[in-house]
Amino acid sequence: MFSRYAVCIFSLGNTNLYIYIGIMAPAAAYAEIENNNLGTSDAKFIVSSNKGDAQIVIGQMENNVLRNSNGSAPASGIYLKGDTEGSILNITVEGGTQTAGAGGWPYRNQIQIMGNVQTLVSSGLLDDINVTADYRKLINAVPTDKYSTSSSGSTVNLTLKENAKFYGLIYGGRNDFSASNGADPNWGDSCGNTVNIKLEKGSVLGASLIFGARSGQGEGATADTNGNPYNVNLKKGYKTDNNAVIIRGEKLADNEINLANRNMYFPAGGIFGAEGWQANNNYVSLQYAYIQSAGAATRKFGIVGGRGLYNFRIYDGENSAIANNNIVVIKDSAIGTFGGPGMSVMGGYSYGQAKNNIVVMENTKINGHVYGGLELFGMTEASPDQRRQLHSNLVSLHNVELMGNSSIYGTATADSKTWRQAVNDGDRLNTEKQSYFGWDSVDEQSIKAVNRRRGIAHIGGQVKAGSAYVRYIHFGSYIDANTLQAHQTYDVFSPYYPNGSSSGAGAAVPVTFTQGKESTNLNQLVAGSYLWNTNGFHSALDAKDPNQSTSTNGQHNFWVNVYTNLSSVVNGDGTKFNTGASLFDASGNDVNHFYNGSANDYGYNANSEDDLSLLAMDDGMILSGSTGNGIMHDFREHYQGRVLYLGVNNGKDYAGNTINAVDIHFGDIEDFRQHNGQNANAFGNTQVGIFVDGKGSTGQYDQDPYHRDPVGDSVDSPRSWKDMVITIPNFKIVQNNSIVADATYGFYKYLHIDGDVAQDTKGRDFKQTVLGDAAGVGIKYWLKSLTIRPGALLTLKGNDGTAAKEDTYTLSAYLTGRGHVAIAENTEVIMGDTRVNDEAVDTDMLSGTGGFEQENTYENQYTGATIIRKGARLFQGSQGALGSAAHHTSNLVLENDGAGANGGQYFLQGLNQIVGGLLVSDTSAVDLSTQSKGTFDAANNKGYLDVQGYARVNDNGEVKGNANSTLAVTRGVGDIYSQNDDMLGTFALKSSSAGYLHNANSFTAALADIDATSELNFMSFNGSAANPGDATGDAYIGAIRNAGDVYLSNRSKGEDLTSLNTVNIARDYTGIDGSNIFYRGVIQGPTNSTVDAIHVVEATGTSLVAFGHFNNLTAGVFSSSRGERTDKSVGIPVFIIDDRDAAGSQLQLHMNNFGVVDKNDAGYEWVYSLGYNDAVNSATDREWVLYNSIDGRDNYQPRPEPGAYTSIAHSWSRMHMRLHDRFGQAYETDPFDAEHKPASAWIRQEGRLTKFHMSESGSRTRSFTSLTQVGGDLVRKEIDDVWKYNLGFFVGDLQNYSRSRTWNTAKGRAEGYGLGVYGTLYTGNSPDDGFYIDTWLTYNHFENKIYGNRPEFKYNSHGWVYSIETGLTLPLGETGDKPEDKYIWTLQPEFQVIWDGVDAGTARDTTGTTYSLLGNDNVVLRAGARLHANNMNKGLGYIEANWIHNTHKLGVMQGDHPFYMEGGQDLGELRFGLEGRASTNTLCWMTLGTQRGRHAYHNEIVQFGLRYMFK
Repeated sequence: MFSRYAVCIFSLGNTNLYIYIGIMAPAAAYAEIENNNLGTSDAKFIVSSNKGDAQIVIGQMENNVLRNSNGSAPASGIYLKGDTEGSILNITVEGGTQTAGAGGWPYRNQIQIMGNVQTLVSSGLLDDINVTADYRKLINAVPTDKYSTSSSGSTVNLTLKENAKFYGLIYGGRNDFSASNGADPNWGDSCGNTVNIKLEKGSVLGASLIFGARSGQGEGATADTNGNPYNVNLKKGYKTDNNAVIIRGEKLADNEINLANRNMYFPAGGIFGAEGWQANNNYVSLQYAYIQSAGAATRKFGIVGGRGLYNFRIYDGENSAIANNNIVVIKDSAIGTFGGPGMSVMGGYSYGQAKNNIVVMENTKINGHVYGGLELFGMTEASPDQRRQLHSNLVSLHNVELMGNSSIYGTATADSKTWRQAVNDGDRLNTEKQSYFGWDSVDEQSIKAVNRRRGIAHIGGQVKAGSAYVRYIHFGSYIDANTLQAHQTYDVFSPYYPNGSSSGAGAAVPVTFTQGKESTNLNQLVAGSYLWNTNGFHSALDAKDPNQSTSTNGQHNFWVNVYTNLSSVVNGDGTKFNTGASLFDASGNDVNHFYNGSANDYGYNANSEDDLSLLAMDDGMILSGSTGNGIMHDFREHYQGRVLYLGVNNGKDYAGNTINAVDIHFGDIEDFRQHNGQNANAFGNTQVGIFVDGKGSTGQYDQDPYHRDPVGDSVDSPRSWKDMVITIPNFKIVQNNSIVADATYGFYKYLHIDGDVAQDTKGRDFKQTVLGDAAGVGIKYWLKSLTIRPGALLTLKGNDGTAAKEDTYTLSAYLTGRGHVAIAENTEVIMGDTRVNDEAVDTDMLSGTGGFEQENTYENQYTGATIIRKGARLFQGSQGALGSAAHHTSNLVLENDGAGANGGQYFLQGLNQIVGGLLVSDTSAVDLSTQSKGTFDAANNKGYLDVQGYARVNDNGEVKGNANSTLAVTRGVGDIYSQNDDMLGTFALKSSSAGYLHNANSFTAALADIDATSELNFMSFNGSAANPGDATGDAYIGAIRNAGDVYLSNRSKGEDLTSLNTVNIARDYTGIDGSNIFYRGVIQGPTNSTVDAIHVVEATGTSLVAFGHFNNLTAGVFSSSRGERTDKSVGIPVFIIDDRDAAGSQLQLHMNNFGVVDKNDAGYEWVYSLGYNDAVNSATDREWVLYNSIDGRDNYQPRPEPGAYTSIAHSWSRMHMRLHDRFGQAYETDPFDAEHKPASAWIRQEGRLTKFHMSESGSRTRSFTSLTQVGGDLVRKEIDDVWKYNLGFFVGDLQNYSRSRTWNTAKGRAEGYGLGVYGTLYTGNSPDDGFYIDTWLTYNHFENKIYGNRPEFKYNSHGWVYSIETGLTLPLGETGDKPEDKYIWTLQPEFQVIWDGVDAGTARDTTGTTYSLLGNDNVVLRAGARLHANNMNKGLGYIEANWIHNTHKLGVMQGDHPFYMEGGQDLGELRFGLEGRASTNTLCWMTLGTQRGRHAYHNEIVQFGLRYMFK
């Protein structure tokens, strides 16, 4: 290791200094120096360098100028000489103790450490700059060969070991050259030097100054020598760029940070990344630095990234000196907090220009101002008419406290005095001027910051400061020191800043956006990243401490733009409504970040329910009580939405004095901005820009935030609502750790400022809070819309009794989406707001006409369910709050606690609403008309709830409403199980809906309104089974308006007599044309019938009374009913009217007559009609009654079912077939191609229309039968030259429909199949050539039913059928001369016998009547002949005549009464048809036929067939 580094070890004791220097030396050399009174004892220094020992100088100093060790001055220093480019000087200090002195340590007793140093006699030149001979003498006394050849590129590494103490003056590089020798423009530069300091535990570094580098303070060189004998540029010095000071201490716990544990001490001066005429791109970084400061100078200029200083001269505007692109980073430190005046921080400080400088502070406490940059622009002071046009600089504070009056300056300027002015003004004594400063140089003690609002600040986490003198301020963002590159050129000005300008060069500043507990969320009271201004938020620019200038006293300005970064995640679990919560806790020392009234650490709330309720973020009306002074004034004075506070004050200043937390004078701000040429006057407002998760409106990070352009003047600027509001979508509402909805929020474009609005003497607005009240500034925001994610559940956590204002638990935001909404248990929520804008959205709104303003009054569009939890109360505040006609909540559900108690409540408040469904659980209630929350029109209180789906009100649920209210069911079902005595309005059934009243008292005072497509069912059954004579129960309803169907009793209860009802209508019944009333019951005679009935006070209109429906007139007649003679005068009451009214308005009832099986003869029935009797029990009443006899004329009729039954049985025989039905012109050997046809397949389709009458009853029956049979010849063989045969199989399908009428109608239907085989023996080429015998066997099965005027009944039938048939073809001759006209005529007599064994068991209909088949095991005999005309085997026509005889007469035994088909036993038949070829192998045929019998029996036949022959 010694081959590269020289190592020097010297000890500073009380009496001697021992220096050990050696490089690979066999023995140590040493030098002895007398006691030098350094103020440090028992210290040991270990020094090394990568340049070797020859370049390590251990010397003395005088007046802070390093000297050789042979000088007499009692001071010491360490530096490198010679070639120091790229040098590294390592110094380690071990041991040492502090000694007392002024300010703790003597100012002069210090050791200088320099990475390099250059100095040179500058005779003559120094006189030009008024530097005294004393300083020149010191420089001349130093041999030039003892110093460095370069003042750039050196590194000093200083380490104080544990508990070491050291006091020094430290330079990474120092250059005192000027331009008297040579014309090198870089002669006096000192660039690229670095000081690294490491402070171990318990160590203390005392210092006057620590420089990364210091360049020459003499004049710079110039290439132009004309008129300049010294080649001197009197306007330019040297560069001090890219230097660095990096200090790292040991981390202390919070409770260890105190004076005893400081690790740095500055009696004067401070830390400078660089000092020189140009000090650019320098870097200072401190971490775990715990600094005590003792001098007033450190309060002004304690830690500086780059100091643009040229011998304290100020002469050439912004070119007087330059300090650009410097960076100061301070982390985890305490600066100047241990007593004393404190210590300020500056990114760049220049007598000329300072721009794009950056100060980054994290987790630090400082007693001192923080400046991004301080620039004097070459002026000691500026008049109000010549404000310096300052550059942009940046301060980033992340969890930083500025103590006392310490303030934030993005960019500052200052007023100052020259030494001449200071002495003349009596501020300084003549003797105080340092000898080497000229009289026209600046007296830095006189520099005082001017309070303006320039530059940029980023606020992350909690930041506390006296004031923030910035133009653009960001909340929720900061500059992470780890992302900054030392010596990098950054452009701190962002392109979205209004009315400013960029430097035009440099990289964008890497912004980090806060997360976690430091994030800014919309349910916070005070943002997770916020500023506590201990001086309050005042627009006044008055000086507040001696280091601030009074030149802006009486003037006002405030931030031009505020930017905040919001988290896109909004906690939807909050339950708090304390919107008036204090910004601070009771002590006033801790900020309440949330609305739960307790302080939280850095805005982080572990209990999400302590957050603000989502409802309280939407106060509905954004503005209220407008005075008509315009929207801007209204937002200042009448805003009632939420504010997210970005800045707060507890009503006290840093010293605990009571102040106005807010005092903003908008008019004076506007004047100041106009006077200084700012275009964004904005009427004194502060514009707001918003990022969400670091992204702006373009979706890119840190690019173009959501904003609205500021208002410039009052004439041409936009003033509509949309121009004043920033709309931001895609916030995510999180509940129970899941995203349930996406939200859009509205933000007012200008900063919210607390306080009451008043007018100054010029009539302009200002806002001021009450003295001592906590207050602040922030962003105005409100929830505009929510889109619930598909299937998600959004819970609205309403008022639990803590909300003082209804608006705080009103959701007026536009609600969409396919998810669900729940009202949290035991809370109240108002959905919707009826208050509307008095002014149109897009009109001029700066001069309003008064009234209210809110974002929208649209009907909501969400389609999920709405669930009202146990004990919750949902109040509807506007029309369509639960959705529109097209898109509405799918289901409104009112829950209870699961044990049937504490049910939810829904208050429609007289408004209109459509819902997809309704479920009212036990102890829950729907109130349609009570108005108690929000604003409403009492004169138009109707309350219309339209359930477009299923509605259910459980046993102990309730629906209530006034006489104008309506509960409607549209295209759905309404099940009402509860008693709803307080429902005075209408229960409406619309568009094919069905209402079911399961409680006898469901709507005792309500009107049931049934439209033409809907039905109302009385489902209660409370009759007495023990008293069959009076078994019916009672049901009660207020009134009925019936245009559809009313069922008086519960059809699902079958024939339970106790389910029958007498429906008592309290007021009136109105029947509309086409309406029906359906009855049920046992219908017999006058004294033994039990049926539904209606008892009403008044009745009008017209209705149809029915005991069934159009295809089953007796569906409501119980099967136990047995008809008997009932005279009209003593008829069965079904509709009783107490007051029948005048003749013109009396109710007219109609009924389709129906039959009831006679109690003695099941083949007949009594036919009941409807009529009325007047004055039965009073002079005004009317009873509508059922009867079947009037004036001795009985209506006694046969039943139609026998005809339907017989028709079905008759259809079974349609499965019968003949040879020619399936055969066609099928030859064994094709006569055309002489080929043998061994097999074939066939299909036939037959349709029959049959009409007949039944015996005795005279019923007329009409039947249609469709038959399809498919089969195939599997075998076709020759026995010999004469005889042939074929064998095959077939399947069949039969469909029959029949209708039988007497006075009434019965219908029948049969469906069945058959499976069979056949065989044919014949002579010739086909059966038509000679003699044949054909036989077949089939099994048939049928399913049958009879229906019509009574409920249908079904039965099956099946059996075997066998046939044998024979015939002989007789030639008659030929006609025609030509071959194509030649016909061969033949006659074919036929005879067939069919035995039909299909039978059905005994069937029973719903009345209990039995049915059994008569005429089974029938044998059918057919005899006839066919006449053929064959056109040379190419086609064949025929005509056939048959006689058909059935051995058994077909009929039915109905009960004990037989009925027979008339005319079907003997029939004559005539058929004709055609047969031919469709192709070589395909035959087809068609047959038309008719059968006729006695008593008008006839049967029409049509048949088609097709056969394919295989080769």
